[in-house]
Amino acid sequence: MRPTGWEPPGPALRVRLNPAHGLLLLGLGFRLVWATTWKTEANTWLGPELGLPELPAVDWPQTHHRDPEGVHWKTLPRLTPRSAG
Repeated sequence: MRPTGWEPPGPALRVRLNPAHGLLLLGLGFRLVWATTWKTEANTWLGPELGLPELPAVDWPQTHHRDPEGVHWKTLPRLTPRSAG
């Protein structure tokens, strides 16, 4: 796969997906979003492989930074408030 940032001459990104996981995710009963730095490109590259509808994506204003408290950079402040409903 070659989402933005993985263009030639570098190698393609190896992604291993199980198509059965899409149905499992849909069956959870939660509102799904893409929480990937691919943002809405996940709808193009991953969604069809998993059988998922188009999903909104978390907007990451800054990626791959260090949190002073050691929390993974994706957790706060974007995912925790979103998961609260």
